[in-house]
Amino acid sequence: MVGHQQIKRCGLVHRTSVVPGELDYRVGQILDTLDEAGVAKNTIVVWASDNAAAQLAGTVAGSSGSWRWYFGGGWEGSMRTPAIARWPGRIPGDRPIDGGHVSSLLLGAGDSAAREHFVMLGTDGEVVSVKWKTMKVHFRHAESDSWTASLIKPQIPSVYDLVADPAETVNLMDSGLTVSWVIGEALRPLIELETSAVAYPHIAVGANFSGYDD
Repeated sequence: MVGHQQIKRCGLVHRTSVVPGELDYRVGQILDTLDEAGVAKNTIVVWASDNAAAQLAGTVAGSSGSWRWYFGGGWEGSMRTPAIARWPGRIPGDRPIDGGHVSSLLLGAGDSAAREHFVMLGTDGEVVSVKWKTMKVHFRHAESDSWTASLIKPQIPSVYDLVADPAETVNLMDSGLTVSWVIGEALRPLIELETSAVAYPHIAVGANFSGYDD
């Protein structure tokens, strides 16, 4: 079952809805088309998923691996999605890529990502969790493993070490306040975001916008 498809050679665009069993085959068709058009070596191919693994009606769609949970929450398993980039002769094979400006990573010229933080917001637009480097702070969490579960706000945020504890099972705040400084690091991008929103207010739906004063 194949949904809408669109392929243009020499500037390839491909959109498709496929059942999982067809995914490899359809990707192969795209790569073959690039080869036939003679543009494979001058084309960046990015394969990415818009969602993490899901758990719907008792059925698990995909795997979050060692990361905790599925789509719809603030845990690592709901935030991480697969992405692969291919640029023959330019992007080294097996190169881990992070968010932000990734040209240095794609070209093998750098070893670090462009940002230290990743902010996870809920459907209500309020913060759920913030990742800082290899640490994770949860300001809210779901009360069950359902992706539609309500989010609750604990009295004190929880802190996890994603290197030692990728499944986010050990809240370091339970052992004392020695890691509470990590919460301050997690709050930093939220304060910057709030400050930015004051200087550059969000545009209301349907409103005319002619640019900011500065």
